[in-house]
Amino acid sequence: MRKNVLLIPGWGQKPEVLNPAVRDDFHGVGLDYAVYPSKERLFSSFSKVESYEFVIGWSLGGQIALELIGRGLIKTHFLVLIAAPYQYVSDEPTHQGVTTQSFKDFCAEYENDPSGMLSRFRYFIAQGDSNAKQVVKGLRTHTDAAALKNLGYWLQQLNTFSASKMDLNDFPRTLIVHGKEDAVTHVEQAHLLHAAIKQSAIYIVESCGHAPHLHDPSQILNQIENGLANAGL
Repeated sequence: MRKNVLLIPGWGQKPEVLNPAVRDDFHGVGLDYAVYPSKERLFSSFSKVESYEFVIGWSLGGQIALELIGRGLIKTHFLVLIAAPYQYVSDEPTHQGVTTQSFKDFCAEYENDPSGMLSRFRYFIAQGDSNAKQVVKGLRTHTDAAALKNLGYWLQQLNTFSASKMDLNDFPRTLIVHGKEDAVTHVEQAHLLHAAIKQSAIYIVESCGHAPHLHDPSQILNQIENGLANAGL
């Protein structure tokens, strides 16, 4: 029987976008938070604690993974954070986050043209990536009206989160993967997470943007394999 892996995608993406980061002998279980109109509805959907061999959270999905583990809603032996934010919106220079005004402008643009913004955002994900065409081709963007409406809410969750407010001391072994040229979530955010999570390793992918698992799937699979071995899995 294949072991379950929880897949939590980046904003605007469907869970299957993370399939390239999962070995064939594991079973990827997608968590599509875009079907929920609020974080409270998402959290209440966990009627009992769910256990997974490991969890992969990409970008906003990484933020959600941190919250689910922190609240005790899921348990795992190993966590993979891909291009995840420490504090996405910040006017503090050391965080290298998106400024408050830039984030407001982005949200306004999404509100005015959700589908158009998501379509354009694909190229922002691939910006600075030496395999940009491959990255864009591998994306699995939401298009249905209900998801687009809910994604406006989930976008706002990036504005309220900071890992500095969490107790990360007892978190499971964590692999932090980040593209060096990430234009969406600055690579400094990965270093901040690495410093905050005691049992963590960091892997920076050269010439890579916001989607390392699409930039070079085999490289990320190898890093996950090493992480699983170090975790005794």
